[in-house]
Amino acid sequence: MVPTRCRSRMKKLTFSSIAFLLIVYGLIPAVPAHAYVDPNAQNLLTQTLTPLVIIAATGLTFLRKQTRAAIGWLTDRLLRRRT
Repeated sequence: MVPTRCRSRMKKLTFSSIAFLLIVYGLIPAVPAHAYVDPNAQNLLTQTLTPLVIIAATGLTFLRKQTRAAIGWLTDRLLRRRT
């Protein structure tokens, strides 16, 4: 549970940061880009990320027990700190 003093401070911080971002966004002029983006430009990103996702999924599959134990340890540790 967050103390009342911290909660009010967080609300002020959130409101002031949102107000600041809106003011800054309002000061930025809207300028048209006049640019052409090649429709095939996303292929480099796709060709890079797809093997990385496959490797991560394969690693998690093979290390399922160790991954489950590590996640369980982290959740136990985090839940123990809250109480």
